[in-house]
Amino acid sequence: MCRMLAILSRKPIDIKCLLAFRQLAEKGKVAKGRQPGHSDGWGIVAYVNGLPRYLGREPTNALSDNRYEKACDIVELERISGILFCQLRKRSVGRRNVHNTPPIIKDRFCYMHNGTVQNLGNRNESDSIQLL
Repeated sequence: MCRMLAILSRKPIDIKCLLAFRQLAEKGKVAKGRQPGHSDGWGIVAYVNGLPRYLGREPTNALSDNRYEKACDIVELERISGILFCQLRKRSVGRRNVHNTPPIIKDRFCYMHNGTVQNLGNRNESDSIQLL
């Protein structure tokens, strides 16, 4: 499970939406019977000069991790426009580590997904990194 945000803007991106989005790390809706929130990781990727670039990605709660704010500051300081992706992770399978924290970059592509990709990879490790 996760929460995803995609922004496409010709003007510099306003970080207010990224700062508001991270509230879902604590309050985001989840499947019935699970604790609310998406606090198992976060990542922000922007396309700069046609290539995806990590602005920040950690297996931590975006709401309490000051590195999330620092990634938002990069958006503002560099006046980033164009394509930006942000994801908050709620772990279903796989370990809580940076390699399992989307968005994931491979070459000139960036991808995010919601939930578990079935019949792929080792469920104890990750389903995401096996897609690479």
